[in-house]
Amino acid sequence: MKNSTKLEIKIFVIIIFFFISSAQFISNCNAEESWTQWGGPGRDFSVSSDGLGKILKKGKFTEKWSRRLGTGNSGIVIEGDFLVTQTRRLSDDGIPSSRESVVCLNKNSGKLIWEYTYDSLALEGQEQYGGGEGPHATACIHDSKVFTLGYAGQVHCFVLETGGLIWKTNLVVDHGADPVQFGFSASPLALGNSIIFQSAGKTSGLIALDANDGSVIWKSGASAFSYASPFVSEIQNRSQIVFQSGNDVQGINPEDGKVLWKFPLRRKGLTNVPTPMVQKPNRIIISGQGVNGSQSIEISKSKNGELEAASDWRSTRVSIFETNTIQIGDLILGGDSFLYGIDANSGKRLWSERGLGKSNILRIDNNALLLTRDGNLIYTQPSNEGIRTLSSYKLFAEESWTAPIIHQNKLFARNRNIITCINLEGSETENRELSVRKLRLGLYGTEGSEEWNSLVKQLNSKAFDQLSFNPLPDLFQWTRAKGETGTDEVRSILGIIESNSPSPSNQKFSEDLMLLYLHLGLQEKVLAQLEKLKSTFPNSQLAESLSKEWNLEVQQRATRFTIAKKPQARSITIAGSFNNWNPQLNYLRKNNDSWDIFLPLEPGKYEYKFVVDGQWILDPNNKNKSRDENGNSNSVVIIP
Repeated sequence: MKNSTKLEIKIFVIIIFFFISSAQFISNCNAEESWTQWGGPGRDFSVSSDGLGKILKKGKFTEKWSRRLGTGNSGIVIEGDFLVTQTRRLSDDGIPSSRESVVCLNKNSGKLIWEYTYDSLALEGQEQYGGGEGPHATACIHDSKVFTLGYAGQVHCFVLETGGLIWKTNLVVDHGADPVQFGFSASPLALGNSIIFQSAGKTSGLIALDANDGSVIWKSGASAFSYASPFVSEIQNRSQIVFQSGNDVQGINPEDGKVLWKFPLRRKGLTNVPTPMVQKPNRIIISGQGVNGSQSIEISKSKNGELEAASDWRSTRVSIFETNTIQIGDLILGGDSFLYGIDANSGKRLWSERGLGKSNILRIDNNALLLTRDGNLIYTQPSNEGIRTLSSYKLFAEESWTAPIIHQNKLFARNRNIITCINLEGSETENRELSVRKLRLGLYGTEGSEEWNSLVKQLNSKAFDQLSFNPLPDLFQWTRAKGETGTDEVRSILGIIESNSPSPSNQKFSEDLMLLYLHLGLQEKVLAQLEKLKSTFPNSQLAESLSKEWNLEVQQRATRFTIAKKPQARSITIAGSFNNWNPQLNYLRKNNDSWDIFLPLEPGKYEYKFVVDGQWILDPNNKNKSRDENGNSNSVVIIP
């Protein structure tokens, strides 16, 4: 499918750099093991299931706890009962402030154990981007200590249990690192008594600091910065740190920081995001802007015993930017606007899947758990032939840019503002508490916030505009996430809201109510509310747009898209060239055994697909098809 919106390279790179730091080892982490660094014990985002596959396949979970953070995209690390992540504090009016925090929570309850806050202003030459203000790097837990890296290069070391500050330093001020354009994002690596940070600049590429006092153990040679995390691996029977900079890929001696080998990138000084992965003992696979595609490097020994790096294969058809990567056998999963299946031996693109490209991935045995950009948790079975969805679950209403982790039969995940814990111990039905949290605007608010009964009580006792929160946006998100299964609950709450409606001066409420009616397919209420909206708020852009869309003449000219024989589907949407391939925009309405939608399309040719519970499929009623530039087959409709 061809996306009608083309992003400039700079903007494209801005939104991706901070979450692709996954070094690849085939060393599955048991779900009981601690997850103390970016990507887990092997930095490969890999977990052995211990029977979790059957639970994940059901796609029905119980939320154990959740809470609101500030903003940020740092990953989650856990040791014992201690969970650590990083965030940027919000001001009283909800705007990201100039202060960052390291937060330690009890992993079983979500309660705060300790928090350390410090100033973090952008340095000269640093910029922000679509992904938020940071922080982006993931903390590291080692020897009962926590090591963190902030947006502007601030390094801190804390006592894990108490949050007591042991030492701190600054990579820019104290060690000559260049300010990373979009914020320091490469996560620290623990190695023996050393903590390794990327400190690229005129004086070093990597820096090893003493874990006990922060003193410098060694610095590697000068290098250009990137956003990829370093990792350690055994290559040609030598332990070495692999590091992708802005100009090259290097093997570093972990004892003294000396460069063992280098492989120059085709394009210099660009924003390289993906962390290299070890495919076989002596082969490394790289991707990114500087690679201009993907490439396999083979490390060999010369006659004099020195290590050398040479190209094994190179492909311009696959380039991984926006996700972390995992490897299952010889199959690599990663992507940008598409999720790619890549043959690790040849670099051949085996398949591509639109709609899953901007997903962070966790390998669970031979399956993959995806957390999509729009907050869907999708359990899949990838193979050389393609990827099959086993279950799908709406986890977040807001965007998520961070890979989930699994620890002791619990899934921990976060988006820019919220962190949540999902119980994976065999719950087969979603409980009332989770329903309530999904319906509250203060969705993941402070501890002890009102649950379902409190919400209903307030709605029954107060006029809507007297409430301290607006549940309509969450009702809308709930219906989008749950499809028909959430309709009854939504309509019961909606009835209470309607009987306690606000004054006519509340435009936001009127527009939100209109969107909810529209999504629920309540046509008579849509038309009635539309008239109220037009008369009360004549400048409402929503009213103007819907007036055209719900005009009877327009409906008569609208194109009907329908799909039948999907009785078990929870949600079906349509995505195509008419809506920028957005699978979250146009929802089909269920009518007995079929689903349909009417779209007022202008004359022209349109490509499209249905999205059934996260699975992209062709229109079974339409024989007209075409292939896009990536070889994907799409249904085609021509409006005369």
